[in-house]
Amino acid sequence: MVKTPEELYEERKRRIEEAVRLRKPDRVPISPGESGWCLKYAGVSWKEGLYNPEKGLEAHKKTVIELNWDAFGLPFGTGVGFPVRGFDKLDVQQLRWPGAENEGSRIDANTTYQFVEPGTRGKYDPMPAEDYDLFLDDPTDYLVRKWWPRIARGLEPLQELPPLHSVTGVYSFPSLFGSPHFAKVLKTLSEASEEFAKSAALLGPFVMDMVKSGFPPLGLAMTVSPYDYFADTMRGTKGCMLDMFRRPEKLKEAIDKVTPYCTEMALTGAKQFEDLSKIVFIPVHKGAGGFMSNKQYEEFWWPSMKKVMEDIIDEGFIPYFYTEGIYTERLPIIKDIPKGKAIYHIETDIFKAKEILGDTVCLAGGPSAPLLNTGSPQEVKDYCKKLIDVIGEGGGFIMDVEVPLITAKVENVKAMTEFTQEYGVYK
Repeated sequence: MVKTPEELYEERKRRIEEAVRLRKPDRVPISPGESGWCLKYAGVSWKEGLYNPEKGLEAHKKTVIELNWDAFGLPFGTGVGFPVRGFDKLDVQQLRWPGAENEGSRIDANTTYQFVEPGTRGKYDPMPAEDYDLFLDDPTDYLVRKWWPRIARGLEPLQELPPLHSVTGVYSFPSLFGSPHFAKVLKTLSEASEEFAKSAALLGPFVMDMVKSGFPPLGLAMTVSPYDYFADTMRGTKGCMLDMFRRPEKLKEAIDKVTPYCTEMALTGAKQFEDLSKIVFIPVHKGAGGFMSNKQYEEFWWPSMKKVMEDIIDEGFIPYFYTEGIYTERLPIIKDIPKGKAIYHIETDIFKAKEILGDTVCLAGGPSAPLLNTGSPQEVKDYCKKLIDVIGEGGGFIMDVEVPLITAKVENVKAMTEFTQEYGVYK
């Protein structure tokens, strides 16, 4: 008998939940992470997907439904995940993307967006080392009057405002709200806010449309690691690397300061969407091998991230620890987490991860980008068989991809999907 969308939704959701609990569902679930590959599948350019979010969402929906995946993720390859019309209004410096109004932020029309590493784009230095004390003294004032104007030129007038902590009553309102700088930035924010609101209004209907079609979200909430809070967009990779040697105590103090912020970010989104998904997506960037030693990882990176994940778990949610880069040497360290309560995406050596983490966390991973980009469908199937036989043994495995899909051959993604759905059935 043909199953209803409601029945398929419950079946797919249960499949993911059983894998997270390290049990064997009816078969290996499949939910490939994709960063705009849906646009390629639907024949839509990156520029179209970003500047026409409705078109981008349709591409995302078409991909998940036609390939019959077990869950869908946040639509990053669309103007909902990255509302570029609002970024244009703010003249954002932190990103480059197809079709940007500012020529300096514009890249090829069919290329994925790119983050700009602090210190690599002229004078783009959003948090100089000497600013740690300013941040620690008053994080909100620092972000509004220092950091925001540096990452978005449209917000530069904020630099001229009085310190926010000095606006303590109605008699001090004129110094803030009466400032011509405030009026100028308010106009910019109003225009950007209008664009952001248009994009945000599309997400809810899209999610519910997918749910009604029988597909659960893999995770709608997200957060970052406290170290990456600084290494991603404030001090930058190089800045934080140097800080571990030159000002280790300031870096640790700053990490401790933002650790509850990262937990709050996770739980605010998770509680908003908990009826649909209890998974919190955590992209893991600057803790990979090559960025620091294991000793530094255990000193600067892992303790705060572990605290955030444990707090997420204590509230009944599931951290999706999405590693990017080499993590093999870190595996024994990150094993220290409650059993059957988290998903770990492993980009490199998932077979070693199975040996070390297989009895602790659900593993997600899959074929590499080179294999999916240049290999044959049979080669993809052969590798998926090995993954299912080894990583899927006993349960606790979600078929994903090694790195998010961007340029993979359509026939190879179809081969991965169909083979998993046929061969990945647990006897």
